[in-house]
Amino acid sequence: MTEINSMELLLGRINDVFGKETAPPADDVAYAPQGTHMECDDVRRAFAGKDWRSLRADDLLQNKEALDFMTPRAFRSYLPAYLRFSVEHFTESDVIPDTILGILLPTNDEQLKKWRKERLDVLSTGQASVLRAFVEFLRERHRSEFDEETLSAAIAEIDSAGIQGRRS
Repeated sequence: MTEINSMELLLGRINDVFGKETAPPADDVAYAPQGTHMECDDVRRAFAGKDWRSLRADDLLQNKEALDFMTPRAFRSYLPAYLRFSVEHFTESDVIPDTILGILLPTNDEQLKKWRKERLDVLSTGQASVLRAFVEFLRERHRSEFDEETLSAAIAEIDSAGIQGRRS
């Protein structure tokens, strides 16, 4: 399979698997209540009421680390925009792929483990499969940009998240 074909296939899978995702209610975009956390307030302002397909490059680049501040529902709703942008415009995506990988990396911090589990638990089997395919895509197309140990650890976390057998 050529690199172009693998990119087009992954973009098609992102659209197919996340295609029915809609914007969460405005009060379910960021994990902290309004006025209690500056980054969460910024994320709420940037994403509330927006469908992931309508987000522009500027929206994502101005909110590169927004996934870190989203509720599990919002994470599921907006993850495909970040995946798609990273695949289509890797060079311009800046730290977005690193943010996605960072969410997946193992940690000894119990709070972070719980936070990550809450986000991975809302993904369907198909969505988790696309997330895994994204990491494989980074390995295939952008190997020099990432440490192999990081990519392998991210894949292992997805595989061990217990997503198999969930909703499709």
